[in-house]
Amino acid sequence: QNREERSLIMNEIQQTDSVVLPIYDPMIKAYLHIGMPFSILPSRHIKSGWVYQTYAQMVYHREDPEDAFLDFENSIFWEDEDVFTKGFIAFPVKNKNDKRKMLEGLKWLIKAGYYIYADWDEYYVPETPFYKRHFFRHYCLIYGYDKDHIYTEGYLEDGHWHRFQITQEEFVQALLENDDRDVKGVISVNTYRPRENFNKRFEWKKGKTEIQNYLYPKDEVHGRHAIHAFFDDVCSAIERGGEFPIQSVSIAYEHKIMMLERIRFLSEEKICSKEIADQYELIKKGFYTILCGCMKYKVTGKTAWADRIKTKTEDLLITEKVILERMVNG
Repeated sequence: QNREERSLIMNEIQQTDSVVLPIYDPMIKAYLHIGMPFSILPSRHIKSGWVYQTYAQMVYHREDPEDAFLDFENSIFWEDEDVFTKGFIAFPVKNKNDKRKMLEGLKWLIKAGYYIYADWDEYYVPETPFYKRHFFRHYCLIYGYDKDHIYTEGYLEDGHWHRFQITQEEFVQALLENDDRDVKGVISVNTYRPRENFNKRFEWKKGKTEIQNYLYPKDEVHGRHAIHAFFDDVCSAIERGGEFPIQSVSIAYEHKIMMLERIRFLSEEKICSKEIADQYELIKKGFYTILCGCMKYKVTGKTAWADRIKTKTEDLLITEKVILERMVNG
């Protein structure tokens, strides 16, 4: 009987030409591991306020000077079982027929409401210009399909967030086998579905502690100090004609976006005044100006931007501290 039921389900899938799951514009998307879960998080989950208990603390990873970057600390909530129903599936892919079966299995998962997190080779992605195509392994989020295409989103190697369609044939070619010498001929994916019975709520005590940890960090690579140290290092590199890591600058800007949304939520909950939100809006705009300055440096190569960016960052961080202290002490 189970075999007959599975056969009926697969036949139904094959007759379904299009299933596209809801997808949202993530408020944080500088890195895949943050943007993707935010992309599939329904607005009611955000409105509950629980996400504002985190995403305030920053960390600056500078162990490797050649690959130093900013990030949110404790930023992954994929694994939170109160938020997502999750799974892991491995498909044997010894031949083309196995890959066709895998594709039908993925469609079944999408129809069942599961978003798919998979590892692929960007070489096959049609959004990539032909002259830039080469092997590049990273993750993608799959959220739908139609008769001919798979719907996906995420970062490409150009550093921009893309939402696009890829032909089913290209998609099957793009998916990569497990990067494990002991396991050959297997493609594995992670699946996530937002929980219907989601009941997380905002707790000001936790949210306040998170903001205080940002305001009064334990060392120079956390909190406010992390942003200051990052821009110090990068501006010094610019003066020597070095590169400016735009993704980390974007993270600094998105931190201000998230903080402003947090403050707006707190003002609606009567925890702080609307005036504080209006004041913090200027901090967000200031960091957008910094992001634009970094982009201009990238285009012009004029090292004079370094001093402007460094001075602007220092001024904004001082003002931000005053505003946030008023909020947590008010």
